[in-house]
Amino acid sequence: MVSMTSVTCLGVLHAAQAWATRQRPSMNAAAHRRHGSSTKMVAPFQNIAGPRFSRAAISQIAAHADSSNQDNRVFFTSYIAYASCYLARNNAAVAKAPLLGALGIGASMALFGTSDAMSATTALGILDGAFLLAYTLGSFIVPAAIDLDKRSPWEVMWIFLAIAGLAQLGLWWGWSFLLVPHFALSEFSFVCTCCLINGAAQSVLYPACKQALADTFGANGTVLGAWNTCFYLGGAVSTLIAATLCDMWGWSAAFLGSSLLLFAIVGVGLVVASWLPPLPIRNVRNSEKTSSGSAGGGTSDRTWRRMQRLIWPEDEELRRVAFNYFVVKLVRYVFGLWLPLLLAATWDVQNGGSLLGVGATAAIFEMGSVLGSVAIGYLVEQVGLDALPMLVVGATAALSFLLRLVPDVLVGNAENSLGTWSLLLLLGLFTGGGETLLGSISPIFYAQKAEGEGSTKSVASAVASINGYGSLGTVFAAVALPLLANGSDAMGLANAFQSLSPLALVATCIGLLQIGRRQAQFGS
Repeated sequence: MVSMTSVTCLGVLHAAQAWATRQRPSMNAAAHRRHGSSTKMVAPFQNIAGPRFSRAAISQIAAHADSSNQDNRVFFTSYIAYASCYLARNNAAVAKAPLLGALGIGASMALFGTSDAMSATTALGILDGAFLLAYTLGSFIVPAAIDLDKRSPWEVMWIFLAIAGLAQLGLWWGWSFLLVPHFALSEFSFVCTCCLINGAAQSVLYPACKQALADTFGANGTVLGAWNTCFYLGGAVSTLIAATLCDMWGWSAAFLGSSLLLFAIVGVGLVVASWLPPLPIRNVRNSEKTSSGSAGGGTSDRTWRRMQRLIWPEDEELRRVAFNYFVVKLVRYVFGLWLPLLLAATWDVQNGGSLLGVGATAAIFEMGSVLGSVAIGYLVEQVGLDALPMLVVGATAALSFLLRLVPDVLVGNAENSLGTWSLLLLLGLFTGGGETLLGSISPIFYAQKAEGEGSTKSVASAVASINGYGSLGTVFAAVALPLLANGSDAMGLANAFQSLSPLALVATCIGLLQIGRRQAQFGS
């Protein structure tokens, strides 16, 4: 399984590089028309002073080559930056089972000196909820507070990724020296605070990366589909890394190792970012410019107006995207946060099973998401952006059906490895496709379309808004699933997964009603 993951990672990254290099077709075509086929483009470097190629033509070829290199650096730097943030997410999911074992079966903490108690399973769910709640609120608050549209995406990426690394260091210390020795509310508060910081720091990474991509590639489905594989490759690799660290050095290594890796990636990233020329600072909110004598309001007023636009997008299409993204993100994070625990409970890891096997099987879901993201990006390029609503309906309908199979396949027929792998692959396929459609292609397309019509909305704001609504689904994934499961046994968890099927069906019906409404308007 590790070999399959490595081969898939290398294959996707190689294909992504080829796609990223081809994303200026007009420039390539122009160069080829002026200078002959690609096989003849070596000639200028063999005969610089030859009569067939002027110095201006040679300079243009060199400029195009530099532009292609710059595009590749933008693509891969943002790709690695966002993929690495999963080191600070999936490690907690992998560490759940050994943490429960370290705390003891039936461990609970007293609440505020009363007889009421909170189970360890519920506490882990609350910590996930704290991270995701901070991520969700941060998606609306942090971009508005720092005025993300006017910041360099690279500056934002590395600063906030380093903060996430510090939060992981705090989690390692809190779990190792506070909660495991003394499972009490005061120690729990420190760990919860680290989760809040981690979530707020990561909330701004996604829109910053998307702004860098949109500035270079626009709403190109192929590029965005390839880039979105960083969600799943990053998740798969991070899950395998965390599982390996847990098996080799114990559960605490999942937090400490992730912290050290993040610091190393930020250090290398800062060096690579120094090679990139600064991106232009966007000034899209002309209505907010103030001067002596203008009535623009103070800084807090401008921040509040920015936040209002993030909470309630001006574009009606973006508001429609938001609900479907909520559902898809809910499904994705239920699997990301709780699938390792479901598999561990099914295979009885606490009595001798391998966490590495759990991590490898959970990584199949991420591999399916990689394939779904790439496939849907290519499909959008073939059928056009007008087909986005119907593609979303297909993805949510498939998820509704597949979720109903989780208890029977993953638990009731757990000895059938082929059935488990097939179901996880398909679930990942449609989750990844839906996430790319709703979280990347749609907001960038609609935001740039609105900007062309004179709107003051930027890509970063649109992506941050949609990402915030999608993150509401992740909060429900962390908090609601433990309540629906009614315990940590395998069948209870599987039934909680299945309970998401009606919600995906509702999203499908709403999508069909929206398509019918658009067709009626077009027909009239």
